[in-house]
Amino acid sequence: MVNKTSGQPGIDLAWYADRYFELLATGDHQALPVAPNVAFTENGQALRLGQGLWATATGAAPTRGMTITDPDGSDGASGQIATWGMASEAGQDVILGLRLKVNSGLITELETLVARGSDDIRLLNADRLRAPTGIILFSTVLSDGEVRANKPIKWWYAAPRNGHISLFSRKSLGVLASKLSLSFVSASEGSHAFFRTVPAWAEHLIRMR
Repeated sequence: MVNKTSGQPGIDLAWYADRYFELLATGDHQALPVAPNVAFTENGQALRLGQGLWATATGAAPTRGMTITDPDGSDGASGQIATWGMASEAGQDVILGLRLKVNSGLITELETLVARGSDDIRLLNADRLRAPTGIILFSTVLSDGEVRANKPIKWWYAAPRNGHISLFSRKSLGVLASKLSLSFVSASEGSHAFFRTVPAWAEHLIRMR
């Protein structure tokens, strides 16, 4: 994680993202420098600023996992910034992905992605929807050999513009599956499956390893 920046409003785009996280913990969305017609979404749903996580957040961490800026001009008051960091909601950690568009010092677009619950819980919820003869198919590119401790991430799947909320290795997916007594298999480089028993209709997929 990286510490928040010490940018200044109208000079550094990072200031707007830092300000967003700072105010989120207090619920004071009215202190954000937004345009009158600002567009705000959370997990793809259009909301009024102040709704969603703004109404339920109980804290926000002063660090960011990754920040990418795309300035438009040299004044520092226009462009886009994307980042993600940790927040809390009812005592539970959530991951908050944020993209801001700034025009002449005012935020015109706020796009957020809130990942609530652990990967274990999300898999459990998916497994509850699975039919007895069903499998859970999903797509992700594995991080094996691409993410190393104390090394900058240059992997196309994660950076510079394709940031993902979660990155998985083959081992981590196997551990996740074992927690729910599921089997895990990769059908291709980017296609994978969790299952308990292989149904006849999926045997040709499971053999593709």
